[in-house]
Amino acid sequence: MRSTFLSTLAVALAAATAVSSTPLPEREVSTSTLNIAKRATPLTRDGLLSEVTRLRYKYVRNLVNYQHNTGETNPLLNATSTSRLAHTKRATGTVSLQDVSNQLLWKGPFTAGSNTAQLDFDTGSSDTFFQPGKYNPGSTAKDTGRNFTVRYGDGTQATGEIYTDNISVGGLTATGQAIGQARQSTLDASSSDGISGMAFPSIAQFKADPFYVSLIKQGKLDKPQFGFGLYPQGARLDLGFFNSGSYKAPLKFTNVNKAQGFWQISGAKLNGASLGDNVIVDTGTTIVLGPPLQVAGICLAAGGVPLYQGGEVLCGYAIGTPKFTFNVAGLDVTLSEQSQLLTTQGFFKIAGIVGADIGLQNGWILGDTFLQNVYAGFDYSAGGANPRVGFALKK
Repeated sequence: MRSTFLSTLAVALAAATAVSSTPLPEREVSTSTLNIAKRATPLTRDGLLSEVTRLRYKYVRNLVNYQHNTGETNPLLNATSTSRLAHTKRATGTVSLQDVSNQLLWKGPFTAGSNTAQLDFDTGSSDTFFQPGKYNPGSTAKDTGRNFTVRYGDGTQATGEIYTDNISVGGLTATGQAIGQARQSTLDASSSDGISGMAFPSIAQFKADPFYVSLIKQGKLDKPQFGFGLYPQGARLDLGFFNSGSYKAPLKFTNVNKAQGFWQISGAKLNGASLGDNVIVDTGTTIVLGPPLQVAGICLAAGGVPLYQGGEVLCGYAIGTPKFTFNVAGLDVTLSEQSQLLTTQGFFKIAGIVGADIGLQNGWILGDTFLQNVYAGFDYSAGGANPRVGFALKK
C-alpha cells in the first residue's frame, strides 16, 4: 500500500513503472471522491422481477458476444432455455461509488475525452458506453466506423457508434479505449450515465479490452488488480491495489476460470449446499441468483417460504429472519439483515436470493446482496493468465 496517497474518503492512484528500456513519463495521480447515498427504501416486487429479466438479457447477450468473438458456443449456455429466452418480452486509485436509487447499482466518475459522466462499474460485462448526450467525441476521439446495440428484457435498448478515446478513471489515464456513444436510448437515464464493464475481453461486444485491462497493458497500475467495497457508506473502487483499511485481513483468494469471459469461481457453498462450478461474481447485479429448484430448497431449509412468481422463486419470511451463510474461498460470510432484505410482498419480507433461469448452465450470480458484506479483490495476474478473486469481511 502507498499510505502517502491516502485521504479520509479515497485513496489516490499510485503510478506504476513499466519495465522498459525507456522510462515512462511521470504521471500525476489524483483523488476522486463522490458523496455516498445509501438506498432509502427496498426494491418493489415488480422491480425485483424486472431485475431478473434484465439479468436474463444481460447474460444471454454476453454469451452471444462470446460466440461472435471466439467462434465457439459458450459452455455456460443453457441450450434448453435459449428459445424461451429469445422470445421473452422486455498505479493505484480509488473511485468513490454511489448506490443508485433502490437498485444497488454502483456508479462513479469516468472521463472519456473531455466528457465526465457517472457510470455503473460492472464486473459482469466488458464494454463501456455512454447514454445519449453524455459523450461528445472531441479531438482525441477516433470513429471506428462500427455500431453497437444493447438490449434489455424490458424492451429498452441503446444503439450508437463505437469510438476510441483517451480515458481517465480515478486519476489514471489510458489511450485508445473503446467507447460506445449511444445515439438513441430508451434505457432509464435517471440512475446513471452509462455502464463500464470490468469482465474479460472475450465477452466484449466492442471486441476490445475493458478499461482496466487497458490501464494494465499501458503500465498505469501499480499492480494488475482492483477491489470493490460496496458498502452502504464509503463505497469504493480501488485500482491497482487492495485497500487493507477497508477489510478485515487477510483476503482469501480462489482461482478464476476466465475461459467463458466472467469472473467465474467454483467451490462456493450456501448454507452448506454446493453452488457448483459456475459461480460468477458480478458487481452489476443487485441480487444473488441461482437455479430455481436449488434456491427453493435452500430457502425452505433456512426457515423461509419459497414464493413462486411464474418461473421465478422468491424467498419470503414473516416470522424470524432466515440465516444465509456463504462459504467462498474458505471464508464464511453471513448476510446482514440489511443486505438480505430486498423488498416486501404482503406479509412477507423478500430476501435478495432469487431462483431463476437466465440462460446459464446451473449458474449462480453473486451480486450486491452478497457483495455488500465483503471487500472483493480482483487480481489480473500474469496478463490475465492466472486471475483470482479474493474476499474478506468488511470492517
